[in-house]
Amino acid sequence: MIFQSLVRKNFSRIGKRSYFQFFILILISFLMVSPFLSAQTKIKHRLTQEEKTLMPTYLQTAKATTAAPTGPVRNIAEFEHMEGVLIAYPFGISVSIIKEMAEDVKVTTIVANASQESTVRNTYTSGGVNLNNCNFVYAASDSYWTRDYGPWFITDGNGKVGIVDFTYNRPRPNDDAIPQVMSTFLSVPYYSMSLTQTGGNYMTDGWGISVSTDLVLDENSSLTQAQINTIMANYLGITTYHITADPLGDYIKHVDCWGKYLGVDKILIARVPTSNSQYSDYESVATYFTNQTSSYGNKYRVSRVYESNGEPYTNSVILNKKVLVPISSTSNDSAAISTYQTAMPGYEVLGFTGSWQSTDALHCRAIGIADRGLLYIKHLPLMGEKPVQSTYTISADIIAYSGQAILSDQVKVYYKVNSGSYTSVTMTKGSGNTYQASIPGQTQGSTISYYIHAADASGRVMDHPYIGSPDPHVFTVGAASSAPVAQFASNKTTVAIGGTVQFTDQSTGSPTSWSWTFDGGTPNTSTAQNPLITYNTVGTYTVSLTATNASGSDSETKTAYITVTSVTYCASKSNNYSSEYIKSVKFGSVTKTSTGSYYSDFTSTVFNMTRGASVSFTLTPGFASTSYTEYWKVWIDYNKDSDFADTGEQIYAGSGKTAKTSSFKVSSSASTGATRMRVSMKYGATPTYCETFSYGEVEDYSANIQ
Repeated sequence: MIFQSLVRKNFSRIGKRSYFQFFILILISFLMVSPFLSAQTKIKHRLTQEEKTLMPTYLQTAKATTAAPTGPVRNIAEFEHMEGVLIAYPFGISVSIIKEMAEDVKVTTIVANASQESTVRNTYTSGGVNLNNCNFVYAASDSYWTRDYGPWFITDGNGKVGIVDFTYNRPRPNDDAIPQVMSTFLSVPYYSMSLTQTGGNYMTDGWGISVSTDLVLDENSSLTQAQINTIMANYLGITTYHITADPLGDYIKHVDCWGKYLGVDKILIARVPTSNSQYSDYESVATYFTNQTSSYGNKYRVSRVYESNGEPYTNSVILNKKVLVPISSTSNDSAAISTYQTAMPGYEVLGFTGSWQSTDALHCRAIGIADRGLLYIKHLPLMGEKPVQSTYTISADIIAYSGQAILSDQVKVYYKVNSGSYTSVTMTKGSGNTYQASIPGQTQGSTISYYIHAADASGRVMDHPYIGSPDPHVFTVGAASSAPVAQFASNKTTVAIGGTVQFTDQSTGSPTSWSWTFDGGTPNTSTAQNPLITYNTVGTYTVSLTATNASGSDSETKTAYITVTSVTYCASKSNNYSSEYIKSVKFGSVTKTSTGSYYSDFTSTVFNMTRGASVSFTLTPGFASTSYTEYWKVWIDYNKDSDFADTGEQIYAGSGKTAKTSSFKVSSSASTGATRMRVSMKYGATPTYCETFSYGEVEDYSANIQ
């Protein structure tokens, strides 16, 4: 099986190498692998000496990469909703753990064949495991460390949950193939990036921030850190990648040996005695995250779990509303459980013994399978102190990846004041996926706790935060403030690569100073109040404005998120061009002549234009035998946001049976550089920029604005 896997993966990558040389290479690899990969019991979590020898050849013949997912991409966090969990047989965890998992989620077990499935089924039956919540995938595997080689889940710009793969940092071809096997098994899209990685050295917050140790630099030494960051952004939507030293100081350099995301703004870090030689390293990494800003805009809430005897308490698994913690029958176990309970109110925290090591425990041996029909709520919470206001607006994006309708009467904000009871207000749907509701203003000194609730027609019910009322979002009402209220004039939250976003402060309260911060994007033109930002890299970026009043004592900060996507324009075409088509298009001194098609991508033809200048043009129809009345429209995507919907982007509309000559003035605020121009000619009626019609043609060009 290993030999076949190596051949299958690498046959297409022979290139100029002769088939004989390739055969010898694979034969040598097989002879090197076979003595120690024949049984899982011979494989260690760490690289064996034989594997160290094999590693260069393995990396040389690593799996091929695929194109990146359509953006925007979001990497799903472990603490989000899971439909299942992936483990492998022979097991690395006890049947009692599997029984606990199968109470709530589907346990998918990797087995070699039907015979192994039968053996596992008998074991599960004897152990009281709910077989109705079990399924099996037939695949060869080399080990039970599914976390390390298993799939990473994303959502993409097509509204799909998918899998992102990497080259596993162990020369174990069967394990390395599992993500692609799971892609087929789950019927979800598969993407492969050109990085050597491992799941034990990776954690993400689900909002574009992730963490690994510098092992990722060691194992991708041919890439710069900037190149690694670009790959992570393109395939996983990661815009902030924390790469830290490893405080454990052991061979493994896995982040799950000492740290864990418990939520978007919550991180658990191990703590060791002062007598431990690595004590200062643990304190250093804890201090580092204490001073970092989370995706919520606040500093991380860092919890510490005491591991005086090398207990692997951070190596736990979060499965929906349960936390499964590896315990070691030491005096620290109860305190570790209590640490989780304090940091994660409302969750059921359960301890399990096992063959745990400080570098290899429960998290290493199981990985969650994301809900393919995820009901996702994205919300930037109100927190800290807010001034006395008449209302407090709660806004969220809610997406049903099941494709089922969101139940509007079930989308609510539940809130309570101080220790009172929860009251609900129904959220109103706005544009896109956005819902809003207002919490009534409260008196100074009040504490407001709230959470968002949603349901869809698939039967899924979700809260934000995930646990709901036991651990709600909280803010307090401070004194009435004369501070300005910062508002963004731009309502653009998505822009294509190379696009610009104009931000204009519209604050109340007559602010006298402004401070803008950007974690991505480059100021194109900027005043203190009205910056214009250009974005050139796919990802999600934070924009913050702090506006301050004349006294300087009152200020307010407003934060927005800008998602930068690859350029994707809506489709538009005709069903018949034989009777009439676009014969030629001339802008300025450049003419493009063609013989007709349903749709023509002529973006390689560039028309140069200058901001504020007039451009003359001629549009000429072509006819088979007689002339018809043709309706024309021309659009230019001035702000590069992948559509033609903005004011001023339609630059011409006209009709007639002959060539049309006219002129237009290029927008003085247009983004510079190349952008899309669309010319549509439609018989009998005025065209729109995204449609399929009966007769005519659509052509796309590039307008280079200087």
